[in-house]
This record gives sequence, structure tokens and C-alpha cells, in this order.
Amino acid sequence: MYTVANNNSTDLQGEEEIQTVGFRCDQCEKSYKTKDNLTRHMKAKHSGVTFPCTTCGKTFPYVGDRTRHEKTCKPGPKAFDCGKRSCTCFINKEIHSLPKPRKSFRCRKCVEVFDNRHDLWVHGMRQHYQVGGGLQPMPWGPNPAPWENENGTVDEALREVYETAEPIILEEHHPGPVVSNYNFPIDNGISIQQLMQFTEDIYRREQHAFRLNLVFGVILQNRETLSYRYFRPYNNYTVLDTPIYISRKEDLRKLFLRLSRMDITTHLLRNRPDTKWIPVLLTNVVFTIYSTHYPLGSGIVPDYLRNNHAIVPLEVNKQTGQKYDDSLCAFRCLAVHRGFDVKCLEGAAHEYYKQWSNDDITFFQGISFYEFPKFEETFQVNLEVYSLHENEWAESIYKSMGRYTDTMYLNMYEQHLSYIKDFAGYAKKFQCQTCDRHFYRSNDLLKHQVNCTNKTKYVFPCGFFKANESIFEKLEQFGIVVPDTERIFPWFITYDMESMLERVSERNTERLVWTQKHVPISVSICSNVEGYTQPQCIVDPDQEQLTDEFIKALQSIAEEVKHLARAKWGWVLRKLYKVLETMTADETKERDDLDDEVQADKLGNKMNVNAVKTMINQMKIYVTQVPVLGFNSARYDLNLVKQKLARHLKMHESNATFVKFYTHRGIDLLKTAMSAPGIARQMLFKIAKEEGANFSLFSHLDEDLYQTFKDNIVGGPSIIFSRHQEAGKTKIRGGKPCQKIIGFDANALYLWAIDQEMPVGPFIRRKAPHFRPQQGYTVVEMWECDFKEYRRCHPKIEEFITESRPTFYQKHKREVTEHQILEAEFFGALEVDIEVPEKWLTYLSHPTMSPYQYFQEMSPLFCTTDVPYEVIGEHMQQHVTEHNLSTKPRRLLVGGMRGRNMLLATPLLKWYLQHGMKVTKIHQFVEYLPQACFKRFVSDLSEARWLGDAHPDKSIIADTMKLIGNLGYGSLIMDKTKHKDVVYVQDEGPACLLINQPLFRKMECIDAENQYYEAEMAKKYEGDEMVSLCSKTYIVRKMVKDQQTEEETDEFKFSSKETEINKEQMEVDDDINDFEMLELLVELAKESADE
Repeated sequence: MYTVANNNSTDLQGEEEIQTVGFRCDQCEKSYKTKDNLTRHMKAKHSGVTFPCTTCGKTFPYVGDRTRHEKTCKPGPKAFDCGKRSCTCFINKEIHSLPKPRKSFRCRKCVEVFDNRHDLWVHGMRQHYQVGGGLQPMPWGPNPAPWENENGTVDEALREVYETAEPIILEEHHPGPVVSNYNFPIDNGISIQQLMQFTEDIYRREQHAFRLNLVFGVILQNRETLSYRYFRPYNNYTVLDTPIYISRKEDLRKLFLRLSRMDITTHLLRNRPDTKWIPVLLTNVVFTIYSTHYPLGSGIVPDYLRNNHAIVPLEVNKQTGQKYDDSLCAFRCLAVHRGFDVKCLEGAAHEYYKQWSNDDITFFQGISFYEFPKFEETFQVNLEVYSLHENEWAESIYKSMGRYTDTMYLNMYEQHLSYIKDFAGYAKKFQCQTCDRHFYRSNDLLKHQVNCTNKTKYVFPCGFFKANESIFEKLEQFGIVVPDTERIFPWFITYDMESMLERVSERNTERLVWTQKHVPISVSICSNVEGYTQPQCIVDPDQEQLTDEFIKALQSIAEEVKHLARAKWGWVLRKLYKVLETMTADETKERDDLDDEVQADKLGNKMNVNAVKTMINQMKIYVTQVPVLGFNSARYDLNLVKQKLARHLKMHESNATFVKFYTHRGIDLLKTAMSAPGIARQMLFKIAKEEGANFSLFSHLDEDLYQTFKDNIVGGPSIIFSRHQEAGKTKIRGGKPCQKIIGFDANALYLWAIDQEMPVGPFIRRKAPHFRPQQGYTVVEMWECDFKEYRRCHPKIEEFITESRPTFYQKHKREVTEHQILEAEFFGALEVDIEVPEKWLTYLSHPTMSPYQYFQEMSPLFCTTDVPYEVIGEHMQQHVTEHNLSTKPRRLLVGGMRGRNMLLATPLLKWYLQHGMKVTKIHQFVEYLPQACFKRFVSDLSEARWLGDAHPDKSIIADTMKLIGNLGYGSLIMDKTKHKDVVYVQDEGPACLLINQPLFRKMECIDAENQYYEAEMAKKYEGDEMVSLCSKTYIVRKMVKDQQTEEETDEFKFSSKETEINKEQMEVDDDINDFEMLELLVELAKESADE
């Protein structure tokens, strides 16, 4: 509840009293203008006389009130007035006096009810959790359990949590054809040597090469409540960032080295739910094994491979005309490579197999990837294996080490190998499997793969950031302008699924005889599409049939949307076809006798034709995709049919077009944003574009600057004091009483950071020791006389050049000194060495404290670094020893009084200098233009939240916009290099292929019956982050924390003058924006260079 104080309230109240004074009640101080009104008030309020209802007995102070009530009152039990002002109905006294029912939690798998969620969870784990087999023994054997103390006491709470989670902790191993989970119960005495013993046991079980990762299960304890909880081993918290590849026993050494360098305790602390929970007992470790075994044998090739003259398919026996039913395709390829006729391959293929193995050929399943080196060694031939796609580009699957003089080229399609007889005509281009780069020659691909890694690829494009354009913005490039009112995709579909509990009896043990599972039974579909606005309910107990009918219903609505969308935007497609027809007609003219200049124009026209064709295809896709919205679908509905949905939607195919969008208010998010952060990010940069803000990107020359910005995005402390504090009684600084206590509400801190001035425009970089200016953009050379002439003839260019340069650069275009930098007023960031001096500088003073004393309660500088055990102090060393914690260095957020090579935003550096800190050295600084380009975003969100406070019916808008504000801040500082791609594959072969790729991270089987797998891959991201914007947004949020901390300290005055950072914003001409001006400059420079 907020109250608003009005300075004129007293005067207004006095004026009202003067107007109403006449007849005052001597019991309640109310005043009336007439005596009759006062008499009526005295009888009703102070005489004790009431008028009861003859039907229900309710009493009223006035006869008229009772009369109006009796007209609607019906006979029944005597009513009871609860006395609450919010109560508008009168109910039976006995019912009203009953205590409120306690909230209960019912088990969905049986009829039992529990008072709290914890009891429900314990019941579910003990009675209904299905483990699919027996349990392993406890790891401590005959020794005392962890909950049994030396003094004979027992921690019953810890034992209860452990025994409740036993079905998970002591679960048996679960081997699978592609993904296997090996569970090993452990305790706090686990060592690296024991982990390696588990790994060797797995190595003996697995017969083929595999990739491995591991995750720990742990029991946590709450620091405040001392309660326990079990943190089960999820694959989201794996120990290794990338699964390690194990093909030989020697590879286990790599795992040993990686585990030896890490601290298990630190890993657990990073992945716990929050800092209130501390790990107390390691319970189990789960090794996830991804099999790379993929035998290559017989198979069927598609027509595009069969018709490729450079490939010998080897799928049919040329003598008998029958398809091969064995797995000797690799040996047939070798026979063709060594000159045997395709009609006489069987004898040679069987002879090569005998050289390969002595086993019966009947049971041979084919060679696998990990056997390729052995194949090369056996037959003294290099293998180069590719996979040709239908669009005629080839992907490298296996690259030989090149130990032999003879090389054989093979094409792989699913589980079949074909021979490549003409490698030069095999493909039009080749793609790297790791980074997606394309090459027109295979030699270039081979050279590239020598140095290509699975790390994120960074590209520094220079220029200015340009947000992804919507399809209507792209159409404007072809002269087709769609009105703003027609840019919203109005149709969508909604659905909701319901399930039933089906009893299953998949195992019968002492702990579990039966269990139930959720099975989808129905789906309701509705839309705002004409003809489909009535809800449709599909009920079918067959999950396969239900999913099929669900997809068909969506497709029928989508087909209608396609017709409606074509009717709405059909004129756009017609215009595009007309543009294409015009360009094609121009291209067919004068094909002969073309000079070089015309040839160049022809090439440019061909590129424009391809751009129009691409635009037509994009428009067709736009009108055929309809957004599908589900209620709680990501967490429940989709999981119900996930295993069937993948196959019905053909998610494993590269051309899958199923997309689920997120809705919003204001812009067409159903087609342009797929998540809440996407909504916020689009709103931010849409407003910034309207404000004329341009965000510069780094070039390859400033690659080190990008990393400097990124490394210096470091947080500060977040401290919450929960203990009681009282002014005048709480002691601070050695017994000094606290004079006042200030509370800060940091809910709006993220919005405040976005609201500040941001670095825009081209940047100027200067490095020590001379600090010469370096332009933050690519320079195109042209004759000076020509450029001066252009500037003279184009005043807007001259104006743009002047205004787009930062203020400090305009005054100092040559070398500058450190003194000039510190004394100047500019906006940007400086990389400096900074410290808290031992004594106050000459222009600062404090009556009682030295600089170190002033900053000792909250150090001003922070960094994230590895802290060794030797420097943590005696108290913490004693704590580590008492609790048997690891003594390895831990990566922590550390506060200090001095720092080296710290990149600080100028507002924060200014605050440091004003509070007595000293810069000892400047390494470099980067200057930008300041502009508060997101101010309208903040004001729109604030107005929406105020509207929700004033009108409760609009609270949903206020809550949504609060979320958008927080996500807007998060989207500005997010690290896109950590994003992952999700890929779906069917069958074991493609799944093993995916596991072999360097970017593979993890995989899950979602449909064992149909062999559908969901894989997570590292994202191939070309870095175009505006890291300077990220850094500035993060630093200003940290700066306000420092300022709030300062409020709690003693006040002291500075003799230095307050300086203001220049806040002049760049003027933006109404007729031409900065992007157009930059493009014009580049075109002029290129024209001069050509001349």
C-alpha cells in the first residue's frame, strides 16, 4: 500500500470544515448542514435502535434499508453477518464459523491425501517410483551409515531422505543400444581412483568406442532450516562440458587428467539450487555412455545418388539383378577401387573379408567408424569418407591420416557405403562438419580441417549492428511496402491435452508391485480461424492414433490459414513475380558480344534474380506457417506425446517446419519472436532504431578488445541482511551506534541500468604509450581531393562526419597524455590499474578514517579468480580442515583494494576517483558517443506497471511487462556462445553419426520403440555481440550498488569540483539516417577507388 502526501491537504480539509460546520455530532464529530440530518444520524448510529428483517433477522439502522432488503429476502436459515466490510452476502452462522479447510495434496496415483508436498514426495518415492529392477547394495557395507554419529546418535532426517531416494541412488545400470546409464552408489569417501575403477568397469562392458560424461547425486542441507533434500543426477549438471571420446584403454588417461584438475566440491556448489543449500553427502555417480558403434553394411540409396555418374552405388548384384543382403559393401568398394569389374565383385569381396576376419561371414554386420583405421592398416589404403546431400554439397565424415600412397574415396548414405569413381565430379562444394564452412575444392576442405576445432567460431564483421529484419522490412528492399496495419499475422491455433492414469505391472519386487503412468487420452483444439472457431475435442486411448488425428486437425486448420494468408498477401507475391519476370527478361537480352563491363552488370543482375527468388520462397513459407500455442505445453502436454510427436512431425528431417511461437501485445511476435527474451530484445532494438541509435561492432583488428570487454563483465556482492536492525541500538564500527537504517528496493535496478546512456556510434580506440586514435571502423582509401570535393558538394556528409565523432576526439585528434585523459570529459571505457591509496589525495579529506578504513566494509573492486588454499586465512583454513573439504584452488568472486588491467566504464571510474581512489596507469581507452536510447522502453514498461497498480483488472499486463523489463536486461548481457542446438534423429545409425560429431554434447532416447533420439549440440555461432553494450549495462547496475553502499557510511565532503560527462546526443537528420549516410560514404569511396 502506498500513500501520497499532498502539501495542500491541510488547507483543503480546513476549507471543507468551514463549509460543513453547522450541526456537529458530539459523539463522533460528524457535521451536518441541517438539524434533521443530525437527528436522523443520532437515531441510526447512537440510539441503539435497529430494524430487523422479519424473514432472516438481519438488522438495519434505517427503515428504508430494511424495506429494500425484504423485497429480495427469501425464507431460509437465519443469516449471520460476519462483520467484514468486504462481505456482500450473508451466510449461515454455523457454516461461517467453521475453520478454513487446510490445503491438502492428493496423490495422483492412488487415493491418499497429505498435508504437505514433502510427505507426498516421500509417499511417491516409496510406493510408486518404478526403477525397473532390483537395487544395488549400500556403498559403506558393514561400516556405520553417514547418519550414524560417533556419539551413538542418529540423524533421522538424513536417513529418511536417503531411504526415500533409494530407488534412484541404488538403481541398477541401464544399458541401451545408443545411450546407456551406469549408476554407482558412493559416499563422501569417493576418490579419483575409485571413479577410474568405475570407468574401467564400463570399458570392459562396452565392446565398441563410446563417448562418456558423468554427473553426481548429492543430499543437500539448508543453512537456515537445517532440512535435507536430495538433488538427483540430472544430465543438465554434467561434470564435463564436452563428453570425452574413449576408443582405447589409453584414452582413460585423458579422463583421469581432467578429473584430477577439477574440484568436485566446487562443481557441486556451482550447480546447487541456491546458496542456502550446502552439499553434505555424495550419494551416487551416473556415467552416461553414448555409443559410437555404427556398422556399415547393406542398404538402399536414393535416386539422386543412383543417378550420380561419379558414384558406383553397389546396392544391386549386376549378375543376378538382386539386391545385396549382406554387409560387405566396404570390401566391394575396395574391389572396384583395385580394378575389378562391377559384374565380378563377389569373389574379390569374400577374399578381402577373409583377410579382415576369420569369423563366419553370415554373422558379419559390417565395419564401424572406429574400425576405419584398422581397415586402412589391413589393406594399406587411405579412406576419405563423405556424405553427399541432395543439394549437391558433400559433408566430410572421416578424414584419413594419409599414411599410405593409395587413397580410396567413399560415399556414405545411412548404413551403406558406395564407391566414388570420379571425385572431381562428385560434388559441387564440400562442407566442414564442425563449423559449416563450404569449399568448392576438397583440398581446401582438407587444409581447413587440420586447424578446425569444435570451439565457437567468432567473426568480427565491423560496421554497425543491424537487428534481424522482418519479412516486410525485407520486401521494402524490392520496392514493395506493406502498410503497418497489414503486417500482423492474425491467425493462431491453441490446444490443450488431458491424460488418464494407466496402471502398469512392469516389475514385481518387494518394494514395488505396481505403478501408474500418465497416458494421453484427449486433446482439445480451437483457433480464431474462420470455420474453425468452435472447439474440437479428440478422444482416443491409442496414443499413436490420437497423435495422428491431432496433427491432421492442425494441418486442416493450417490449410485454411494458407488460403486466408494468400488472399491477404497475394498481391505481394504477384508483385514479386512481376519483379522477377522483369529481371529475367532483361537477362535474356543481348547474350552475345558482351564486353567486360556488361558481363559484370549481368553477374550483378543474376544475383538480384536469385535474391528475388529467395524472397518469394520466404514469403511462401511465411503464409503457410501458422503459430500453435499450447497451455503449459512445454512442461506437460508435449512430454505426453513427445515420443510419438517426433515421428509424426518428421523432426528428424532437415526440412521440418513445425514451429511453436510465443504471443504478446504490440508487435507481431507470433512470427518474429519465439521466446520471452526474444520479445524483450526485439522491443529494445526497435525503440533504439527509432531513436536513431547505432551500435558499432568490432573488426578483426579489435579482436583483443572484444575479449577484454567480455572478461571484464564481472558481478559484485549481493548481500541480504536478515537479522534485526534498530536505529540507535545496532552497533557498527567497533561499538558506534547506527543513526539510521535505509532499505533499498532493487526491483527496478535492471530497468535503471537500461535507462542510462549507452555507447553508440563509431568508437575511437587509443592505446598506451602514445594514445594515438584508431578508428573503430574500416577505412576505404580514396584521393583526398576527391573526398574534399564530395564533402563540399554534400553538406549532409560533412555534418554527419562532424557529429558522429566522439567529443574528446574532436578536440584531440593526435597523441594525448594520461593527464589529459583523466582531466577530460568523455564517454566510454578505460583499461587501467587502480588502487585505494594509503593516504587521501590533496583534494580529498575525511575527519576520522583513512582510505583503507573507509572502504574496508565494502571493497570497491571485484574480480573472479582462482583462490588458493594458502591465502584464505586461518579461520577459513580451520573450517576446511574441520569439515574435510578440498584444498584445491576455487574460483570465487574476490573483492580488493587494487586491481590491474581493469576495464571500467567512465561513469564508474568517475565515481571511484571522486571517492578517493587513484589511477596508477592507463593501458587503453575507448571513446563512444553517449545516448540514452532505451529510455522510451523503460517509460513504456513503467507506465504499464503503474496502470496495473491503479487498475487491478490490468495487473496481468503489469506482471508481463515486469518480466519483459527483466528479460530486456538479461538479453543485453547474455552470452550467445553458450546456446545449444537441439537435433532429432531416427534409428541407431544416424544417432551414432551425431555422437561422432565434435559439437555433440548429450543425447536422450525419446521413443525406444521407433528409435527416436533427441540430441543437444553446441551452437555454431558467429559472434556479433555488442559486448560494449553488455559491459556498460552490467557496470552501471554494479555502480548503483556501490552508491547505495556509500549511503550507509559517514558523510564527508570533497574539495574537488563535480564534473559532468558530456551528454550531448548525436543529431539525426529527418531525411536520412546514419545507416544510409554510411552506405553513401562507402559508395562514394568505392566509385573513387574504381576511377
